[in-house]
Amino acid sequence: RLRITVLGPDGTPVEEARVWSSIGGEAKQVAGGWEFTIPRATLPMERRLTVFASVEAAFLLGIAPVQLGRDGNPNVTLRLLPDTSAPLRGIVTDGSSRAIAGATVTIAGFPNEVPTGSDGSFELPAHAAPGQQVQAHVEKRGYRPVTEWHPAGPAPVTIILEVER
Repeated sequence: RLRITVLGPDGTPVEEARVWSSIGGEAKQVAGGWEFTIPRATLPMERRLTVFASVEAAFLLGIAPVQLGRDGNPNVTLRLLPDTSAPLRGIVTDGSSRAIAGATVTIAGFPNEVPTGSDGSFELPAHAAPGQQVQAHVEKRGYRPVTEWHPAGPAPVTIILEVER
């Protein structure tokens, strides 16, 4: 049996997390955490696995590698941290749906900036979890700059710049 205690960013226990492992199995919620029963026959030869936990509504994620030894009831403490794994990707166009190359795209509060490609496409770290809203800022000389909210993640977004008059 593998016992997992999930802690939030502030170090307090979290009861509402979703917990799973790299080798499958069902996590049973028990007092103070979760428990996996791992039959010896399903253990990888190197006796290593990874446990994961998330609270999607709070954009928290935790990952802990586990090396199983002789202890038949090991305990693992897994701390949840803000998930910042998602990118923001998409295309920048003008009002006529023509791609705008060379526009600068940034995420509010972060120094990363990327230029759009010849097809108007871009991708940059959103510093957010999939589905979490981020504020994108796009500018290019000759166009009005725009700042918009978009969900981070794999789904591409379209940002439209209007010509300055």
